[in-house]
Amino acid sequence: KPNLQTTFKNFIPNYYNFNLNNKFSRSISYNTKTEKQNFLKVNRLNVFPRRFFTTYPPHQSIPMPALSPSMTQGGIQKWKKQEGDKISAGDVVCEIETDKAVVEFVATDDCYLAKILFPAGTTGINVGQAIAITVEESEDIAKFANYSSSSSTSTSSVGAQKSTSPIKNKNQEGRIFASPAAKVAAKESGISLGDINGTGPNNRIIKADVLDAVATAKAAPVATIIPPITKTATTTTTTTVTATPITTTTKISTPSSVNVNTIPAANDSYIDIPLTNIRKVIASRLTTSKQSIPHYYLSIDCNVDELLKVRSHLNNLSNGEFKLSLNDFVIKASALALRKIPTVNSSWNETSIRRYNTVDINVAINADAGLFTPLIPNADQKGLRQIALGVKELAEKTKAGKLNANDLQIGSFTISNLGMFGIKQFSAVINPPQACILAVGTTEKRVIVKTDSNGADSFSAANIMTVTLSCDHRVVDGAVGAQWLGAFKTYIEDPLKLLL
Repeated sequence: KPNLQTTFKNFIPNYYNFNLNNKFSRSISYNTKTEKQNFLKVNRLNVFPRRFFTTYPPHQSIPMPALSPSMTQGGIQKWKKQEGDKISAGDVVCEIETDKAVVEFVATDDCYLAKILFPAGTTGINVGQAIAITVEESEDIAKFANYSSSSSTSTSSVGAQKSTSPIKNKNQEGRIFASPAAKVAAKESGISLGDINGTGPNNRIIKADVLDAVATAKAAPVATIIPPITKTATTTTTTTVTATPITTTTKISTPSSVNVNTIPAANDSYIDIPLTNIRKVIASRLTTSKQSIPHYYLSIDCNVDELLKVRSHLNNLSNGEFKLSLNDFVIKASALALRKIPTVNSSWNETSIRRYNTVDINVAINADAGLFTPLIPNADQKGLRQIALGVKELAEKTKAGKLNANDLQIGSFTISNLGMFGIKQFSAVINPPQACILAVGTTEKRVIVKTDSNGADSFSAANIMTVTLSCDHRVVDGAVGAQWLGAFKTYIEDPLKLLL
């Protein structure tokens, strides 16, 4: 290695100062002439990057976007544009099935659709994998007739063909030669440098080699295509998201029908319904939750007689501007209980427990396409009227398929209410990464015993609501969960406290 008599800042490209004799104006000494030549050769490569050219004209690949935090794969439900079509800013290019809904993929620039890499009906496409190619000039369209996803992988990074020969990146002692940028890129991508062919001087691995390997790894899984359908069953849902790089705030159009693939049996007694991405994600998250989170359950009965009186009185004063439901009081009481017992307002991380400073509550709403949990942000700071109007708006948007990305954010607590279906009591599955979820049952008349100051017992009827708190024992101990339910019960049975 050269004996460098200078500081690290001298090796930033802006500090390079070559003269006609290929020497630095700064003081650097070398042990041998060959050492100097190798040093200059390597550093010239880093200061003056090489440009690579492919056999295809200038083009842009459209990657599968990540339209939600939990999305790792997507599918192409329908292409709105075909190969050769002109695309204008604002045009819908295709419909992408995400883990939440079906999104209209909207273009932001004018271009031409040169090649569709995955036909309609394809699922299991990794996020970041190219799904189509666009060009700026119409005469370039024909040049992509034989273009494939493998062509995209081999030409998008360095424009060099991948070698099928054994990997060459080591010297005789087994040392791997790689540039600092390549080492950083490999560490961030989780790629082993020992598995990469170097294309730099003396088989040295450069950053472009690492990026090429990452692109190849992402393109490796084989996508599957849904078979032709023979029956349909109706369903609706939509949402609104912002996708990059070629999408802006997009309107999500939920499919008007779900494909049902009939699999003939000996007596044609059943049909197999292909899984949508939404159903796959619901199944995956619930399975992970039950298998990895140590659930335990706490139940308590709440007398809601006073609450029902207060609700009726406030609704009479609303002049039709709003209508409070029992669930609105449950949301407000939960929010105040979370503020009082902040340990419940937390989530589990592998190295820490994260306690949230805001109380954001998800409310479970069932739709034909699956279960949605839109968000009521800062629920503890909202009044009953604001909560009622917010929940009503979210319910309407869910039914109309107009939930946006902010509506689908994950909060710190979830409420699931099946009381309107006559369910007395149930235990809900925790919505990760949250630590708790509250299951709310219906109200029913029960006979209760009241004891007066003299110790005499009397019997009367009361409206009782049973709620069950599902807790993550890693975050919330049993005593803490009981304290939270006690605080919740106090707010529900004395609803005037909710108005303070």
